[in-house]
Amino acid sequence: MGADVVFGFFFLTPFGPPTGATIGSLAMVGLLVGSARLLKFEPRPSSSFAAPRARRFLVVGFIGMAAFFFSCMWALPEAGAHPLATMTVAVMIAVCMWGVVPRMSVQGRLWEDAHRVAFAAGLLLPFILIAPSRETGAARVDDTSGMTVVAIVFAVFLLVLWIWARGHSAISAESC
Repeated sequence: MGADVVFGFFFLTPFGPPTGATIGSLAMVGLLVGSARLLKFEPRPSSSFAAPRARRFLVVGFIGMAAFFFSCMWALPEAGAHPLATMTVAVMIAVCMWGVVPRMSVQGRLWEDAHRVAFAAGLLLPFILIAPSRETGAARVDDTSGMTVVAIVFAVFLLVLWIWARGHSAISAESC
């Protein structure tokens, strides 16, 4: 699947990205991948932590995505902030999330399916909630009909996935 995207990008589109930006982006991706390989996350010594409620992961995901989306996609650009400031805020939010989620799940040892689904639902929740208002915008030039239907379908899908994950987590807990 990636080959057709690469083929389409290089041979079917008239857009040619600036060379400096392309090289800079590839260098940044290389640095991030290299630094991720150097970082070692070792579990803490055994502790008697209880698994946090999945609702906490939902709230953390919601707050993280809402903070990222509203600050980096709306507030800072509308305020005329320099793009470097916007990127800095985005990185700060990502680092905070990177620190909070592993700490909540005790370095992944208490990270069950229900927690994963709750975190993913929290990340998607701002978009699900904002979809109806984005569809009804009269000043929009693009066709946004159906965004509310997609939001409802995603909400139902996440609810079904949540029910499955709770049952799956209960089964896996009983089999251990």
